[in-house]
Amino acid sequence: MRPLLFSLFAFCFIQPVTAQNIPIDFTNNPDKPIVIENRATGKTLFFFYPEKLKSTRFAKEGNPCKAYEINTATLQVLRVSPELALHISSEDLKVRHLCRFSRGDDYYFVLENNDSVQVMRIEGQGLTIQKTDTYAAEKGGRIIGGVADGPNAYVLSSQKKKKGDDLLFVHQIDENGKLQKHTFPVGETMIDEIPRGEYSPLSVEYGAEEEPEAASKKVKLYAGEQRLWLTMDNAWTGGTNQAQAALLKVITFDLATDSMRVQQFGYTDKRVYNAENEARNSFIFDKKVFQLYMNHEQFMLRVRDLDSGEPLFSKILMREDTIEGIANSPILVPGRGSFGIEKEYRSVRKFVRRFSKFRPFMQVRREGDDYLMCIGGYEEITTFSPGMNPGTGTFAAGPGYMNSYERAFSFYSAINAQTMTRSSVFFKKSLIEAYNDMLTVVERPRDQALYHIGNHFYLGYFNKPEKKYRLRQLKLQTR
Repeated sequence: MRPLLFSLFAFCFIQPVTAQNIPIDFTNNPDKPIVIENRATGKTLFFFYPEKLKSTRFAKEGNPCKAYEINTATLQVLRVSPELALHISSEDLKVRHLCRFSRGDDYYFVLENNDSVQVMRIEGQGLTIQKTDTYAAEKGGRIIGGVADGPNAYVLSSQKKKKGDDLLFVHQIDENGKLQKHTFPVGETMIDEIPRGEYSPLSVEYGAEEEPEAASKKVKLYAGEQRLWLTMDNAWTGGTNQAQAALLKVITFDLATDSMRVQQFGYTDKRVYNAENEARNSFIFDKKVFQLYMNHEQFMLRVRDLDSGEPLFSKILMREDTIEGIANSPILVPGRGSFGIEKEYRSVRKFVRRFSKFRPFMQVRREGDDYLMCIGGYEEITTFSPGMNPGTGTFAAGPGYMNSYERAFSFYSAINAQTMTRSSVFFKKSLIEAYNDMLTVVERPRDQALYHIGNHFYLGYFNKPEKKYRLRQLKLQTR
């Protein structure tokens, strides 16, 4: 195993540029930037690096990269670093961004490559970059993921043991950017499959809305003060005759006491075994568990207290009901045909039947007095096209090609955070829909992403002909 090595050198200078059009002059194809908001200083850092990285075997001078510090409120660029150098010693060039956070004036991000972790710090005073710590997964181990919320940042890893208990490690990043390891023996518990699985969980960033593909992951990581939560929406409980019923598993790692707690939450009042058209997802927010569940008989939203599991809110619609009783925005779902024409659903029975073809997701954030639940689905469709005879122009048997494309939809459901009852607010469209709409009108977008900066949402994308990274604000409209 070869660790990922970074070598970055920088001095910063002042350059009056507006952040809506960040000029990218060090590479023709930048990847999606790492964006780190520092709420204590009112500044945000954009860290750019090339889309295609090279190892030190082929690029001794390293991969070029740059950092831009902007004013969060005005989007004015305050400082730009000169060209930095990013060195990768591993032949495996896939770099995974685990988490990002800020402390004091400084910015941090954590990267993983070939099961080796690097903690990087960009000093706020001079925009110089340092590697503060490293960790390589031990024999039989792997890096599962990382997550941060405010100053709380963690990396989760595992180790399979031939003898003795398998292990889970939570690496807490301390005030100096060092990784402090906490060890949790797994043994024969309800989570003994984790060290032996190939999980790549979603790192939840509170206040944001992830794009549908990432949001639909069934395993998620959440950060809190001295706590890390791992949730698994792919859990099942057995019954008679090999029947299965859906469960949500919540694993809490308490770093103050070095203890681990495993909770199981059902989705329905009574366990439903081997249900048809079943789909589910969940989200932890504000010490509550938000659950989405559906099958051929019902569509349900439920909120539970995270510690006790007691229900705080439930809304159940049966197949003969209308879906409007749970929506705070229109529900427009793309059809299954080649054009994917959107259809607005009202019947629970028809909606669940269509929804079950998607990978469901649920995200929760505060919007005024309400908990705003973003509910939707992601679908990747692969089709086969037969080969064409170039002489006759007709299709014939023989080699063809595979084509894949994505479809997604989302809508809002809102409940009042104080009364835990349905809210009357109504949105014209969801943020994800507004994001997708704007993508259809911008010119040649590349490496697009949805950003949450300074309590605002932005579409960010690279315009290759102009060599600029652009930010365009998205706004929710109510009626």
